[in-house]
Amino acid sequence: MKTIKLIISDVDGVLTDGLIRLMPDGGEIKAFSCKDAPAIKLAKKAGLKVVFITARIGPSAQKRAQELGVDLLSKNEFSASIADFYKAMARRYEVPEDAILYVGDDLGDLPFFLAAPFAAAPHDAAPDVLAEADFVAKVNGGRGVIAEVIREVLVAQGLWEKLLKEHISDFRN
Repeated sequence: MKTIKLIISDVDGVLTDGLIRLMPDGGEIKAFSCKDAPAIKLAKKAGLKVVFITARIGPSAQKRAQELGVDLLSKNEFSASIADFYKAMARRYEVPEDAILYVGDDLGDLPFFLAAPFAAAPHDAAPDVLAEADFVAKVNGGRGVIAEVIREVLVAQGLWEKLLKEHISDFRN
């Protein structure tokens, strides 16, 4: 975790609980955890890049990515091999290829997960994903998984305490 510079997270099942509530008008409702937002802010302050990736880019995911100031990418954009995907991400975000962490939860994430230099999963991820995880969050998808992952990365990098103190100080001033 000490070398992580880019966190790529699946949306459904990691940032959300994985349920997609379809409305009669064709719209959808997804719930995102508020716990992830402050952690993403701290990650960005530490110089980490955070990217959301999904097979379903809908208004909910777009809005949340915009609110948090992260890129939202479609898995469908990447028709090349998974190895090429990581090379492209490293180039795009100007990080070393071995400094990428992928967070996923289901079988659709497994090819990305297995090829990632480092992989993390929510507590309720699919068994095949959990079996391959380098880190398993204590919480289920949609309950602050990214916050927990970011905390682990920043602790490993020796940055958490300093950033947390700065975050608290921002509210006292």
